Amino acid sequence: MQRITSLRGDPWKVLEEIKSGKYFAKEAGNLKETIVEMEKLFTYLGAMKRLDKISFDQSLARGLDYYTGMIYEIVLTDKTTELGSISGGGRYDNLIGMFCQHQIPATGGSLGIERLFTILESKFKNKVKQNEC
Repeated sequence: MQRITSLRGDPWKVLEEIKSGKYFAKEAGNLKETIVEMEKLFTYLGAMKRLDKISFDQSLARGLDYYTGMIYEIVLTDKTTELGSISGGGRYDNLIGMFCQHQIPATGGSLGIERLFTILESKFKNKVKQNEC
C-alpha cells in the first residue's frame, strides 16, 4: 500500500493521485471539501502564472498542532545557499479562540529574517568577489 506522504511535485498531478482513491475512502472526512479547496487554489495560482513555482508536498509537517488546514513553506531555489525554508505558516481556525471567547478563522505565517540576511550577505560577498577579478 502506498503512503500519501510519498506524494510530492506538480500540484495537479498530486491532486489527481489523491482523487484516484488509492489513499482514502471516497467518503473519508472532509476529503471532498479539501479537494474542492485545492482545485480552487491551484486554479488561482495558475491564473496568476505561479503554479510552476509550487511543489505540492504531502509529507510537509510544521510541527505545531494548532494548524487546522493547509500549511506552507517557502524555500529558496537559488542553489547558491542551502538554508531550508525562509518562511512558513498555514491555516489555524482554533488558535485565536484559545486566548479569547471567540473562534476566529485565521491564516498566518512567519518570515526568517536572519535567514534572509544570511542570503543577502552571501550574495553581496559573491558580488564583491566577482568585481575584484
